[in-house]
Amino acid sequence: MRTKRCACVAFALLAACVSSTPATTWYITPDGSGDAPTIRAAVDSAAFGDTLLLADGTYVGNGNRDVRISGPSIVVRSESGNPETCVIDCEDPEGNHQAFVVWNNSTIEGITIINGIATNGGAILCTSGVTIRNCVFSGNRAGWGGAIEIGSAPGAQIIDCTFIENTAVNNGGAIAVTSFVFSLTVSNCLFVGNTARFGAGMHFRRQATFAITDCTFLENEAQGEGAKGGGIHFDDGSSGIVSNCTFAWNVAQSGGGVLCQDSSLLFEQCTFVGNKALLSLGSGVRCWGMTSAIFTNTVIAFSSPGVGVHCSSVSTATLTCSNVYGNAGGDWIGCLAGQDSVGGNLSEDPLFCNPNPLHDDFTLAAGSPCLPLNNSCGVLIGAHGEGCGTATGIRPENGKAQRLIRVTNHPNPFNPRTIITYSVASPGQVKVGVYDVRGRMVTTLVREFKIPGEYTMDWDGRDSRGNQVGTGVYFVRLETGGQTASRKIVFLK
Repeated sequence: MRTKRCACVAFALLAACVSSTPATTWYITPDGSGDAPTIRAAVDSAAFGDTLLLADGTYVGNGNRDVRISGPSIVVRSESGNPETCVIDCEDPEGNHQAFVVWNNSTIEGITIINGIATNGGAILCTSGVTIRNCVFSGNRAGWGGAIEIGSAPGAQIIDCTFIENTAVNNGGAIAVTSFVFSLTVSNCLFVGNTARFGAGMHFRRQATFAITDCTFLENEAQGEGAKGGGIHFDDGSSGIVSNCTFAWNVAQSGGGVLCQDSSLLFEQCTFVGNKALLSLGSGVRCWGMTSAIFTNTVIAFSSPGVGVHCSSVSTATLTCSNVYGNAGGDWIGCLAGQDSVGGNLSEDPLFCNPNPLHDDFTLAAGSPCLPLNNSCGVLIGAHGEGCGTATGIRPENGKAQRLIRVTNHPNPFNPRTIITYSVASPGQVKVGVYDVRGRMVTTLVREFKIPGEYTMDWDGRDSRGNQVGTGVYFVRLETGGQTASRKIVFLK
């Protein structure tokens, strides 16, 4: 039940009626039986600081989409805190709809938004310092910002969110940052399989300033004529820092991982693996126009078919304590020529544990030159630390390595359960665990002695505390006898 907002208490005939205004919690349900019949009705009645608490279920229809948050700042969040169980489905066969248009500093948290379609911001259009936290965006479409468009929004934050298979016709398959956005923070987010013409994962323009940290961009693709920036496209005076991020298997005509155009950027402790520029113009990174890019403690490896980093005649790319290796079109050439022998830079196999696209395990083998004890800078190079004793997986440059152990699963993607099959070739202690994209343990499935053979087990998508995991990419890792094998799996609502 919602709490009452205020009461006037008369102390004397001449005393004023004094009101207090405590924040109100509005309880909303999919069937309309809560404190307001729809999300929109609650928003229209809410006061500053109020919270809309959404019960689990799927919200559909008018009143639960195209919600304008333009009055006082409020919080809209799921009751459970689990976006998998609280869904706004914008789909309508007779028209296009998005979930929210936010004009103030409100917060949206713990919700999945699917099937939004709009000209700008398929799921959410923001023109303010909005905070979007622990949300999932899947199957949304727009001209700009397949899932989210942000414009003129100082201090906006997008934290712990997942973007899967959103599409923009023009810019920003998942997120488009379009007009003078200052101090934007994007942290601990996952971008998988998003598409757009420019910036399949994210697109920045018009002097945006930002910090992107602890994010992963996997298999996003910039499509169409002149397609740029498979992971991110920075443009038009953008400036900021990209820290501890991973770009793998992204595709574009130029700038397979990232395209930097007329921008000033710092890449710090990032990993670029297997990105592709179809025109051979910077399969890892392309710097174009008046761009100044600085890379520290960064790996750029196994790009194809182009060079790891490509610069135009007026762009610069400066690297320190970085490893550029195995890029099909060349490593320390072009604008990187001569930098391989200075500043602690190197060109050695990073020894990823298993970077094959089926596994995406970019942690490092014990002997990796990217580990602090193994390089002259004494720092971690790349976004991932040690994850295995030896690199037993199939590496992108040869594709011929054989494993004596293996792990598979079906179905994949899955919901709510998947069958995991693994095999071991010799007797010994076996550990099978599930990890998130940052390499953090989700749960341990097996830790016991096994004889040689093939084993099958079931995982219900729950972590070690019994909580349902969120939509996203995970890894099943098998460890035994000094070998590791891993499998990329996708939980998709």
